[in-house]
Amino acid sequence: MSSDAGRTRITSAILDRLSGVEWTRGFLLTALLALSWWSTTQGLIGLITAANGYPGAATIITIGFAVAILTVLISWTLERLSSGQTGLLTPLFLFGYVLLTVISVGFGYGFYWKHIESHSAAQRAAEYEVDRLNRTFALAYGRLDESLSALDALATLSVERADQETSAGGTCGPETLAGPGPRYRLRTQDAATMTALRKRIAVQVGEGAEMTPGSLFALRAELSEQLGRLTPSAFASLDEEGTRRLLKETEQVMAETATRYEAFRTGPSVHSAVTLLEGRIDAGQAPMTDGDITFSCPDRELDIIMSQAVSALSALPELPEVALDVPLGPDATVAAFGKFANTMFAPFRGKSDAKLMAGRDYIPLGVAIAIDLFILILSLHGRKPARSIKDHPAYMEQSASIQHLMGDEDNKPPHEELLYHTFWWRGAYYLAIPSASRTSPEAYSSAQRLTLAAMVLADAGLLTPLNQSYSGGQWREKLPERQHHDASRPLPTDYHLYRYKKNSLARMTALLTHGKADNSVRAETPDTISTVRKAAPLPAEVGGSRKPAAEQRIAGLMSNGNAWVKRRSIDRRPKK
Repeated sequence: MSSDAGRTRITSAILDRLSGVEWTRGFLLTALLALSWWSTTQGLIGLITAANGYPGAATIITIGFAVAILTVLISWTLERLSSGQTGLLTPLFLFGYVLLTVISVGFGYGFYWKHIESHSAAQRAAEYEVDRLNRTFALAYGRLDESLSALDALATLSVERADQETSAGGTCGPETLAGPGPRYRLRTQDAATMTALRKRIAVQVGEGAEMTPGSLFALRAELSEQLGRLTPSAFASLDEEGTRRLLKETEQVMAETATRYEAFRTGPSVHSAVTLLEGRIDAGQAPMTDGDITFSCPDRELDIIMSQAVSALSALPELPEVALDVPLGPDATVAAFGKFANTMFAPFRGKSDAKLMAGRDYIPLGVAIAIDLFILILSLHGRKPARSIKDHPAYMEQSASIQHLMGDEDNKPPHEELLYHTFWWRGAYYLAIPSASRTSPEAYSSAQRLTLAAMVLADAGLLTPLNQSYSGGQWREKLPERQHHDASRPLPTDYHLYRYKKNSLARMTALLTHGKADNSVRAETPDTISTVRKAAPLPAEVGGSRKPAAEQRIAGLMSNGNAWVKRRSIDRRPKK
């Protein structure tokens, strides 16, 4: 009695431990699959939203269903790979798993990047764009200031030359005299022309204390003020909509400034000023005619200043496209996908200007990869019983312990129940153990004993646990006919499947009857029946009478055993 109590206590402890581990693993795996489904769905919706606007309810349902199928395919592919039954199709299954995982990680990365990194990335992008545009406008306005300075110097020098020619003469050479004449008229005309040119340019750019609205200098002041608002503290205090509004306002000011600047740069004022100055430079290089008088008036200092003004006006830079490339909302998801794809294909493209992932971009990628990695670990973990469970390895050391474990109150041979649930299918023997959680209270103890025995035999290397649970509808119907089952005994509804390894069925029988494996056991073919018969004849009780021995029992299993496997999803309700 104490032996039975000890056996029951050990059995319950081991099964409870395994049940807890399996429940935790199942919960974690389900939660991770649900998380992967959600992140992939949201990433795909974000990509569609950026391209075509937010999708409708029907589209969202379709996307969710498609991603659910993808998630189930990942789980099913891992299940098939871990079962070891893929055979020659293993490379195809591996390729399918890698492809599905890349899709899941890619869209999941877009989702996590949007929520983890998009705000700080938008801030960094805005700072970069502000700095770039500040440099661009600073260069353009610097050249414009240089042009105005050259025109100022030119107008001032021309007026000085006119005053000197009026008062003392000698502006065109030491021999020239003061007073009215062709040189006086030339200097007076230069002073008037250069002063008018300077004023005309100044009016257009809006230089001075009283800047006209819409002028270049007025727009520059407005742009500087607007760009000053794009600070890290401003981004930290604004949500997505506020940030988008601020960037849009800044883009409008930049666009207006750029349009006004380009209109000035390519307009007639600059063109006519350059033409006028170039003509005056050419005129000073040769003798000039004023009526009947021909004279020369070289002035190197004036020529240098005019050349500087021409160079400054001609070198006004063309502004590039002024736009703040700051991805927000759905655009952030697109930007994340772009970086992810560019990084993946960068080794095959060589040098490229495409934006790649860097620094903090790998944080959301690590989250997406970790989810799929733990799905892989949990799917492959726990396929065999754990050897770390207390008292479990002791049952693998000697056949007497296994026989003690398998014994029951009626002292039936320890292997009879195992052979009762054995069947032949597709070239191998399989063992279907009733699920203890699904059996009736009367059969619970037997199901526990069978489960633990199968677990021990699997650790001993005789069985391969497939870690699958099937409903046994058709097998349940065939079982009383082929096994002479007592109709009054309740039949299980769910089974856990194991596959016998080569020669292990006869070895198990020999182990449980003689305490050692028969070295003469041959491969498991129909000839194995004779080996099993010699090892252990199996009595069976139906209404108190004894039935034929092991060969008839196993022959029935092999002839009808595949009926249970052909249909794995039959209604679990018992047949009426």
